[in-house]
Amino acid sequence: MSGKLILLPNLLASGSDVKLLPTLLPNLVEQLDGVIGESEKGARAFLKLFRLKGGRPLQQMPVATLNEHTAASALDELIAPMQKGEIWGLLSDAGLPCLADPGALLVAKARQRLVAVEAYAGPSSMVLALLLSGLPAQKFAFEWYLPKEPAVRQKHLALLEARSRQEGSTQIFIETPYRSGKLFEELVAQLSPTTRLAYAASLTTSEQKVECRTVQEWRKMALPALENQPTVFLFLT
Repeated sequence: MSGKLILLPNLLASGSDVKLLPTLLPNLVEQLDGVIGESEKGARAFLKLFRLKGGRPLQQMPVATLNEHTAASALDELIAPMQKGEIWGLLSDAGLPCLADPGALLVAKARQRLVAVEAYAGPSSMVLALLLSGLPAQKFAFEWYLPKEPAVRQKHLALLEARSRQEGSTQIFIETPYRSGKLFEELVAQLSPTTRLAYAASLTTSEQKVECRTVQEWRKMALPALENQPTVFLFLT
């Protein structure tokens, strides 16, 4: 008899109010035989918030990892306990799984192996940023991370602006927190003056801040200090 894979919502940042998570989450976590996360540290920080199956200690809870370094050949091993009837949860270090991590590969493998999959809603930095920015949400594209090489990144930004202009679609992407400030400076310098550019920083925390202005307006003012803040960037041309 096949078990189950449950896609679990997580907090966007340590210190965020656990009340942001669905009220049924404690019951879901208490069913789990194990958890798959981007990192063991992040998974155990999540599990620490809840009572575990049979009241087991935190360190006795099986935790496996799935991230950008996981080989495709490891997916069968991750699914194997569920094929034996166990219930496992899939976590992202922040927010919802599969949006900015390789979780979709595990979901596809679970379906291929006839393992049931369930998903539950919770905080999503991408969705919250889009809602709070005031930019159109009827058509948007999530780009994840931009290319690292400056010349390639500049060319890619030009392509995204062209797509936004042609489709009327809001473009959304993220960056490693320590580079958030530098990237925002690049966006202000490179995007068209009439492009509407927004940032959403430290979402769901007491430091949350969201602003949206034209690039021309940003160029006339001191830019926000975004270094080391988890930030979502959005623009519409």
